[in-house]
Amino acid sequence: MAHRHGNRPEAEHVRRGLNWFVGAVALVTVLGVVVLWPRGEGPDLGASTQGLVYVDATVTRSTPPTAPTSTSNSRPSARR
Repeated sequence: MAHRHGNRPEAEHVRRGLNWFVGAVALVTVLGVVVLWPRGEGPDLGASTQGLVYVDATVTRSTPPTAPTSTSNSRPSARR
């Protein structure tokens, strides 16, 4: 008896359902982007920056942070 790997009707039904689902999710995503896209002028952020002082500065040097060194190479044991 030969063994076949043909298209089964159940697999085609599942594939079609998944295609519809992915298409619906894509459509809802695009509609959400269109509906929720910001329009007009942005909000006034003056109230949240009240009391801040801005300065002009130029970074001339930067050093990477160093990690704290451990005195022991062993891992802490788990408590039970």
